[in-house]
Amino acid sequence: MLKHPFVFIFNVLESQHAVFRTSLFSHIKWIFDQDNQKCIFLPIRNSAHSTLEHRAEIIDKKLRSIGSAHIVALSVSGVDCRIALSAFSTPMESLFTISSPHNGSTLATWAYSPERDLSLLDPICRFLGLPFDAFVELRTDRMQKINKKLSQVTTPICSTSSWKHPKPSLDLLTETAEFLQGNDDVIVKWNDGIFYVDEMKWGNHLLSFDGDHTEILGSNLKINCAPLYRLALDNAQRFELHQEGKVAN
Repeated sequence: MLKHPFVFIFNVLESQHAVFRTSLFSHIKWIFDQDNQKCIFLPIRNSAHSTLEHRAEIIDKKLRSIGSAHIVALSVSGVDCRIALSAFSTPMESLFTISSPHNGSTLATWAYSPERDLSLLDPICRFLGLPFDAFVELRTDRMQKINKKLSQVTTPICSTSSWKHPKPSLDLLTETAEFLQGNDDVIVKWNDGIFYVDEMKWGNHLLSFDGDHTEILGSNLKINCAPLYRLALDNAQRFELHQEGKVAN
């Protein structure tokens, strides 16, 4: 059992909060329960006026009410947490990000262009839990500028990335993957239907795993995501032991 709380952070649109809160992550909660590890699920509820800085401020306030914790941040919330660390020195014992576009998003760059297809982007935004204006903040040029401005932090940051499973669990990921690469042989290897592998690498990049961006939630029962979350737990335990001087770097 960890000495510090284990907090699972994710984004959700205000209109969908009730559904996310009651059902979507029940199987992930079961993983933590099986390991006898209490986990606090922290949805970041986003209005139409959500911004990176606004979400980071919300995360800071919520985590200060909890106290220093080990954070598992899903998708875009991993970027939000990094900004909170830099801008507000938000107390975090460790940060473990899962498929977070730290280096910006090719898809968001396209979404910002006149050639964008809103019918394709609307379901993506709903899935990510972000309004459209917040999604396009992730465009590559803007994230490069943000990353240059962010201060160095001492909190351990570990990232993971995913690449697209040959049979995606959502049709919308088939469409976006075709836009991102247009080559079936490459689609499987280099993106998860929303973000590229290289867009998700940050800090100590632990692994890339076979699964599309929906399967990191455990939405496809053929993909076992339990080892991914247990890796986050193992990392948190290792950080605590290191602080006690019981293990080497």
